[in-house]
Amino acid sequence: MCSAKTPPRNSGPNPQRVKFFAPLSRFVETLVVTDDKMVAFHGTGLKCYLLTVMAAAAKAFKHPSICDPVSLLMTQLVVLGPGEEGPQMGPSTTQTLHSICAWHQGLNTTEVSDSDHFALYL
Repeated sequence: MCSAKTPPRNSGPNPQRVKFFAPLSRFVETLVVTDDKMVAFHGTGLKCYLLTVMAAAAKAFKHPSICDPVSLLMTQLVVLGPGEEGPQMGPSTTQTLHSICAWHQGLNTTEVSDSDHFALYL
C-alpha cells in the first residue's frame, strides 16, 4: 500500500476545487512584404531566407512562457519590384499602421468568396 497521505478535504460551505488550465491554440496568418533590395541581396535564396526568419519567429511564439500556443502562418509573400511603392513608414506608429492598412487594402480582392480575399485585423 502507498504511504502517501491524501490532503484533507475542505468540507466547509465553499469547498476549494483544483482548477486546470486548458490552453487555447491561436493562429496568426501573416503577409510578408519585401522589396527589390532584398531580392538583389539574397537572389534566388530570398524565399528560403524569409521562410527561415518566419520559422524562427514561429518557434519564439511557441515558447513555454506563452501560455497559449501561437502558430504563425505565412499566407502571402509580396515582392515589390523596382520603383513599386509599398507602405510608407511614418514618424509615428499610428501613421505607419494607417499607411499599412491603406496599402494592404489595395491588395485585397473585392469578391468575399474568393480564396485570396482577406480581413485585416490589428
